[in-house]
Amino acid sequence: MNFLLIYTILLACGFSTLQADQAKELAKRVRAHVLIEDYRSACLEGRRAIKKYPQSKELIESYIYATAKAGDEQEMFQAWKYYCGLCEEPHKNREVLEVMGWSIIDKGSKSASPLVRIMALLGAYFGQDARGVRIIHRSLRDYDAMVRDVALQVSSSLRDDRLKKEVLDILRSEQSWPVRMSAIRTIGKMKVKEALPDLMRMLEGPRSVYEVRMAALQAIAEIEDDVSREKLVMLASSPKIGFRQLACQLCVAFQRESDIDVVIPLIKDSNSDVRAAALYAIGMIRPLDYNGKPISDLITPALTDTNEVVAITASWLMTLYDRDQGYRNFSKWLRNPNKNTRIFASSALKATGHYGQPFLYEAFSSAKDPYVRMNLALALITQRSHVEEASDALHHHVINADERLMWRELLHFKAIAPSTIKHNPSVPHLPEATDQMVRLEVFNALAIVKDAQALEAIRKFLEERNWGITAAASAMLLMEGDDNSIALVEQLLEDPNPKIRIQSALMLALWGEGEKAAAVLQESYAEADRNLKERILEGLGQIRTKETIPFLTDKLGEQHPTLRIIAAAALLKAMYN
Repeated sequence: MNFLLIYTILLACGFSTLQADQAKELAKRVRAHVLIEDYRSACLEGRRAIKKYPQSKELIESYIYATAKAGDEQEMFQAWKYYCGLCEEPHKNREVLEVMGWSIIDKGSKSASPLVRIMALLGAYFGQDARGVRIIHRSLRDYDAMVRDVALQVSSSLRDDRLKKEVLDILRSEQSWPVRMSAIRTIGKMKVKEALPDLMRMLEGPRSVYEVRMAALQAIAEIEDDVSREKLVMLASSPKIGFRQLACQLCVAFQRESDIDVVIPLIKDSNSDVRAAALYAIGMIRPLDYNGKPISDLITPALTDTNEVVAITASWLMTLYDRDQGYRNFSKWLRNPNKNTRIFASSALKATGHYGQPFLYEAFSSAKDPYVRMNLALALITQRSHVEEASDALHHHVINADERLMWRELLHFKAIAPSTIKHNPSVPHLPEATDQMVRLEVFNALAIVKDAQALEAIRKFLEERNWGITAAASAMLLMEGDDNSIALVEQLLEDPNPKIRIQSALMLALWGEGEKAAAVLQESYAEADRNLKERILEGLGQIRTKETIPFLTDKLGEQHPTLRIIAAAALLKAMYN
């Protein structure tokens, strides 16, 4: 049906009150068919009615609603364009825009392609609406493990009872390892108390996988509202390794200094994981003494533990109580022949904060390993100590690093390390996205201390690399830009190099910043390839400004389904801002 032709022919025709009333009745009939889910009849009746009354805005609105419910995107968009010719401000009609956006997302969620279903799933999540929850709930039962994995991750920030029940069912029955791990983490974030017995069983087995045990420990700590001393004593004296670790975790979670005596004996536990957890708990609570003895006396035997994780954790803890003795033990670990050991030691020393001064600088100056230098440089910048030298090291090692980077976490210590992240179909470009986020955090650190080289470093980075963070990656890896970083990147919106302009706009969009960035992205869209168009639409969705609504609505008519879905999600976010 050619709406534009009809509109051209009949534009001059009068539209009497009688005709208006008749058109309104027909519009009600169309809506009635939609109400009983007879979408085919709604569309047929709508088409006949529009031929008779082509100037009725209400009738066109009903027809858009019918085609949207029927999933006829092409007809829906043609009707929308015709509607734009009848109205002065069509983009202010929230109901019409909503129904079009949700129609595209809902249809995408039923696509035969798992990747299209994932994009629709993310669109449903960003829509923050009951309609989106229904799509997420359906996605949790998807036959594809990749879709279920993403559905779990987006469910973690929601508190819907139906989603909680479904996630609990997945925890109990899922066979896919990545999906099961996501279910454990999601259960904790959603605080599903009914899952506590299942999580406790994951801690019981002597051969329980380390990753499962640690995820279960974290989930339990998130779910529990409080813990009694009796329960801590029971857990700490349990023959099960996971229960003893949980005692340490709960003591930290609730800052139970009065119960630290329950944890302290565990620094001599037969299991190295428990010993390390106990040492970490003591450091987080920082008791002054134990039974009248200095804490440092209790730590000393652990400094020579046969397990290096325990010994390094003990070095971290000793530094909080006795700087000289702690650093003497750190020195050998920072020179260890094993690269991973050196990186872990640097992350632990970094975590000592001001207690590690002035040894941080001494270790930084003498280190040969670039990863040790990177981590200690970040520690120095955080402490505002030897900022110029630390900034130079970060420029040299981080910004110019050829290999991908990642944050490695062990026992809550965090370090920049060589990336070991593998491709994950549920998060396109995850290794690249993770690498870029590490570098972005470094830019933040440099910008905060007003490093003179920060602007040129960012410019060089954007010129040489593609800021290809997808919606899935940005949803999980999103961080906020510091004001200093934002100000630096905004300067690059005026750069003569078009690649720099668009990359900087995408970076600002990731932070949800700036109408100027939105303008750059919209101007760049027409000449972009499909992959970049996806990034631009995602970026506009992050910015969430109503000024982008006309642009995004126009992109609902794109040929490729992923572009339509991303545009629909961005449109909903802009409307709901």
